[in-house]
Amino acid sequence: MTVKVTRVVENPFDDNRKKLKDFLWKDDVEPHAERRRQIMKAHPEVNKLMGVEPLSKYLAIGLVVTQFSVAVALRHQVGSLMWYDFISILSREVNDNGI
Repeated sequence: MTVKVTRVVENPFDDNRKKLKDFLWKDDVEPHAERRRQIMKAHPEVNKLMGVEPLSKYLAIGLVVTQFSVAVALRHQVGSLMWYDFISILSREVNDNGI
């Protein structure tokens, strides 16, 4: 499905502005909540995947402590090649951990 959207240059916060002609405007329900309800109805096993992960707080604390510890340990190496390599690798691993 392709939808052509034309740009209207007006005040974006004005409710009386001209609406786009080639765009689907829905004023009824929030689409993501409606889609979530449809998925939950069709696949009730998804409920097991939703909720709070109790170990996330410990993982987050551990990652922050690791970053601070490395920062303190390498504070005299700032600017060296070893410092740059180690910090870039550690930062990538910690930030991409997916908390």
